[in-house]
Amino acid sequence: MSSGLTPGSGQDTTGGRRSRRMAFRVLGALFVLAALACIGVAVADLFATGDMTAEPTKFWLFFVGVPLFFVGGVLLQLGFAGAAASYIAEEYSPAMRTAAQSLGLGGPTTGWAPDHGRTGPYCRSCGRRNEADARFCDGCGTATGA
Repeated sequence: MSSGLTPGSGQDTTGGRRSRRMAFRVLGALFVLAALACIGVAVADLFATGDMTAEPTKFWLFFVGVPLFFVGGVLLQLGFAGAAASYIAEEYSPAMRTAAQSLGLGGPTTGWAPDHGRTGPYCRSCGRRNEADARFCDGCGTATGA
C-alpha cells in the first residue's frame, strides 16, 4: 500500500486526495441533510392542512430536495469510494487466493505465480502452463501434443 509520500522528501504526492475525499464526504452529508429538510417541509406542508381542498404552498421544496439528495449521494459515493474498494478487496482476497491455488496458479507461500517459471505450452483443456517437454498436462492429464 502506498503512503503517498515521496521517499526521503516528506512531500505529499497524492495531490491532496485525502482532503478532496473529506470535502466530498462533508459536502455530500450537507447536501443530503438539506435535501431531507426540504422534503420534510414539503411533506409536512402537504399533510398540515386539515382541509383536503386547500393547496399546499411549500410542496415545491420537494422538487428542490430530490436533486439535492441525488447530488449528495453522488458526493458521498465519491468520498467513500476508496474505503469501499479497500473493504471489498480485503473481503474477496481470501476467496481469490483459494481459487487461484485450487487452479494451480499459486502456492500458499508464493502468492500469485501463474507460470511457476514454466515455459512450455498451455493446456487446451484447462489452460494450465506446463513444462516445455511435458507430454501430459500437470493439471488435468490431457495430452499436450509435445
